[in-house]
Amino acid sequence: MLNFFRLAWRMLRLFRHPEDSSPIGALGAFTRHKSVRHCMDTLRSKPEIAALMAERYLAPQPTPIEELAKLPLGTLGREYVLFLERFNLKPDYFPSIKPSQDPSSDDTTWMRMRGRETHDLWHLVTGFDATQIGEMGISAFYIAQLNSPLNAVLIAIGFMVVVIKHPTRLEELMETIVQGWSMGRRAKPLFAVKWEQQWARPLSEIRLELGLLTSDETTKTKPRSEASKIVNARDEYSDLRQAPRLTDEEQTQSGLDHPINAQPGPGIALSRSV
Repeated sequence: MLNFFRLAWRMLRLFRHPEDSSPIGALGAFTRHKSVRHCMDTLRSKPEIAALMAERYLAPQPTPIEELAKLPLGTLGREYVLFLERFNLKPDYFPSIKPSQDPSSDDTTWMRMRGRETHDLWHLVTGFDATQIGEMGISAFYIAQLNSPLNAVLIAIGFMVVVIKHPTRLEELMETIVQGWSMGRRAKPLFAVKWEQQWARPLSEIRLELGLLTSDETTKTKPRSEASKIVNARDEYSDLRQAPRLTDEEQTQSGLDHPINAQPGPGIALSRSV
């Protein structure tokens, strides 16, 4: 019980100061909780994830941002760079994890390391932006795919924040969580993907392959890229106002879109936690 309250306190600190990632690095004790064991059992039960876990696959370091920026618009790599730029994010945002001395917890250490490497990629491919409400959507996606206890705690605290400070946004929050949960249940396991081998592929193709985008959805509307969609986000976000915008030519060259367009808004202070 004491570890739970410590976890909740650290999550609250992270909510109030999302630029400070230190609370994420202090969650080691909670990894021994039975809810984390259940999460790991979920991962091991999926053969494609179990294979990646046995391989201990991790991304080559550092992320080749300059090389990815040279890829054509619409590719996973180029859209990932634009996503990071528009939300003022860094690939190395999360604190490093020291490998555990306990061999029985090696799988958990690997899961945490791989999760931190790919968190923003999950945002990109699911269509949930890196705003407060978008974090709630991706948290629901994590729960649907991994039974992730930390993301469940994030959603619980998110509900508390909304009910106390912004009750008029409760419906918006609920709809976003339902979207994330439903998408996570129907999609293929994202944790099994070696994203670093997909950089040059079209993002729309990857989404369709993973069950994140249906063939009908690709033809309903004129497609836009993630970068184009983010450029049109609400101007109330200072980091978006300060970020360089795409040229008209770049926007017209983009060829992707996604049915989820979570609308950012003030008040739901959420974090990027894995």
